[in-house]
Amino acid sequence: YDFIYREYPASFHPLHRLSFQLFLSRDARRASQIITISQTVRAQIERDLRRPAQVILPGLDDGFAVSAAAEIERIRARHHLQRPYILSVAAWDPRKNLVPLIQAFRNLKQQEQLGACQLVLVGRIDRGSAEVRGMLQSPAGDDIRTLGYVEQRDLPGLYAGAEVFAFPS
Repeated sequence: YDFIYREYPASFHPLHRLSFQLFLSRDARRASQIITISQTVRAQIERDLRRPAQVILPGLDDGFAVSAAAEIERIRARHHLQRPYILSVAAWDPRKNLVPLIQAFRNLKQQEQLGACQLVLVGRIDRGSAEVRGMLQSPAGDDIRTLGYVEQRDLPGLYAGAEVFAFPS
């Protein structure tokens, strides 16, 4: 998938880092073909592992079909989202860059560029939770909502109901 264990080693348990270091090169040599999800990772594989790789972009599950307006409203109501919102779906892990997202959102709110828009954070509260929690303790009012883990069935409606999807990682 990626070489994130090299770029953010502190975000992995030492045993996971060690297993990546020990087995990735060996497994790449043994593989008859290497498939990845992006041109960037393909280039890293070819440079670092000296193996050709093919890119196959991920698809969407059938559950992500366009939601009906009534379904979107039902899901928004379930999560108490009455105002327009910017959606971010990510675990609270440092490499997901939620802290810079929150800072950018606050800056735009202070500049009065977002009107009534909220920032809605969906995702597992993870290793980076202390820093994100600390940011959320300072004055944010109703402008930042944290939903935590959300069931898969609600995600299509949450995406469809958002004004913008933010993916800062």
